[in-house]
Amino acid sequence: MKRLLIALVVSCLSMALVSAEKIKVVTTFLPIYAHTKSIVGELAEVRSLVESGGEPHDFQFKPSDIKKLSEADLIVMNGVGIENWLDKPLEKFKGGKKIVVDTSVGVDLLENPQVIELTAARSKEKHSHDGHQCEGHGDGKNPHIWLDPINAQKQVKNILKGLIQADPKNQEGYEANAARYLKELEQLDQEFKTQMEGLKNKNLITFHDAFVYLAQRYNFKYIGCIEDFPSKSPSPQILKATVDLIRKHQVKTVFVEEGYSQRSLQSIARESGAKIATLDTLEVGESEAGAYLKRMRSNLEILKNAWK
Repeated sequence: MKRLLIALVVSCLSMALVSAEKIKVVTTFLPIYAHTKSIVGELAEVRSLVESGGEPHDFQFKPSDIKKLSEADLIVMNGVGIENWLDKPLEKFKGGKKIVVDTSVGVDLLENPQVIELTAARSKEKHSHDGHQCEGHGDGKNPHIWLDPINAQKQVKNILKGLIQADPKNQEGYEANAARYLKELEQLDQEFKTQMEGLKNKNLITFHDAFVYLAQRYNFKYIGCIEDFPSKSPSPQILKATVDLIRKHQVKTVFVEEGYSQRSLQSIARESGAKIATLDTLEVGESEAGAYLKRMRSNLEILKNAWK
């Protein structure tokens, strides 16, 4: 009788542990992690493939990353070709129970912005361009959809659907968390609208093609991206061509990302009279639930200060 009682207790405990087991969710990189974690809270286990210090454009798989994918119940990606390194691993899971969410579903995709030419200065360097678009991804559409708070809301709704499909028992919790997070994203959108609306000179030149969605959403004049400018040690010819370009378009602020030579940027600022400001693409950094809201507000402050 005692043995039977013990067996029943062990069986009940095992069933309780199984029912309490959390699903495993793998996201691709920082903004996708932030959205997913904000919906999940403590209801599921969320891990990111691209971790602090890495970035999605040149991600390389480690054995531990393949293990993460194989154990995942749900895989969440940005889409639009930025994670093309995920294509082959996902082929192995086709036909199985693993759920994959492409957060770009339902988003109106934009073309890549126009390249601002430095052709003459590069005539003897790698190659020259002739009025083409900045480097594309996948089918040529721009993948940086997450940098528009309205698109981010669409991404969150896609993630919510995937979570409910993978873990229906926690639907109520996911929906409550998503509702709170969507309100925060709506507030972020309102802050951008209010603070960008009264600014007159919103001419945008960047050294990366990331901000096409943000520009369209809040009516920036996106002149284009300087794709030819190298991140380190540009030649005097390239420096001069860049300065001439900034003067031609009467641009007061040129926006860069981390990684460009500070000496080169100081030279550009000194010669052109333009300020240099750093915008955050959210592709690199610590994966945390609040990262998206915090860092997008930082971008808003940088743009406001540059154009006021």
